[in-house]
Amino acid sequence: MKLVARIALFGLFAVCMRCASVTATPVSDDDDVSSQESSTCRLSVDTTDENGNAIVIEYDISPLDLTTRVPSDEKSLYMNYRTKERGEDRKYDYLLNVCRPLVNLNQNSEGKTVPTGTMALQLPQDSNTTFVLGTDVRAELSSLSDGDLRYIMGPGDKGRTTTIFFFCADVGYGAPVFASEVFGQSSSEYYFVWNSCAACPVGHRWRESCSEDPSNTCMRAVKTGGVLVTALVILFALYFIVGLLYNKFAQGKSGLEIIPNFEFWSFCCGSVQDGCMFMFTCGRASGKPSPQYQSVTANIQLDSSDDSELDDDANEQLYT
Repeated sequence: MKLVARIALFGLFAVCMRCASVTATPVSDDDDVSSQESSTCRLSVDTTDENGNAIVIEYDISPLDLTTRVPSDEKSLYMNYRTKERGEDRKYDYLLNVCRPLVNLNQNSEGKTVPTGTMALQLPQDSNTTFVLGTDVRAELSSLSDGDLRYIMGPGDKGRTTTIFFFCADVGYGAPVFASEVFGQSSSEYYFVWNSCAACPVGHRWRESCSEDPSNTCMRAVKTGGVLVTALVILFALYFIVGLLYNKFAQGKSGLEIIPNFEFWSFCCGSVQDGCMFMFTCGRASGKPSPQYQSVTANIQLDSSDDSELDDDANEQLYT
């Protein structure tokens, strides 16, 4: 229960970081929806709606099969998912696929022999040994009570098994992320999380716009902002280079004068410098000497005159 809850929370965190709003509730093995008809990639769930009416919810993760999306002329390296685990004493690469076994194994596993039907493969960085973590034998897709999906692969080498938790999210097709490894006395369990629009039920609004790129407003804004910043940097570089060449060869200028609009940029830099100085010193150190003040009474000569004469003398010294 604790392990599944941790994986669910991990998936929720990953979705929130990518601007998607998804609720991931911790579940246990007993939380599976009882009436299900499943294949490797498709799932039908008989359930009831909030009014008690019987409904059927359809799931289909087949769009995540890279062989259906990668052009035939692309290198076979891109036809399997590859994710990494990097720690102080753990450096592994993982090859994964869903709906079908890994393809072009000889190339993707650095030439190592891999059994047919392998769906998950571990590649240690410091050795030539590979470990099969899952196969297509008895691979099954199931739904949990909160609507999330669980994909369990068939057994691999020496009791190794792989489970992928899918979370419905408006982040495009997404990719698997390594979550944790649990060691047993005679087995090892590997867990991955996968945020994807393909994990949403058929007919879901995120599913209707499911594609390589995320469709949510946040991600579109980030991509648009990146394009605008890149365009501004390129335009400024062109302006600067063309201005330098024009001032040097057409105007015959030299030194700092070849900088386009040198007076303007020097004024801007000075203003920025003054503004930074004012902000970091709260106006106490502007680089200019602070005004000196004198006491008014220091310049007033007091004598034995009467009060009216003192007032006249003080006013005269104050306002002259």
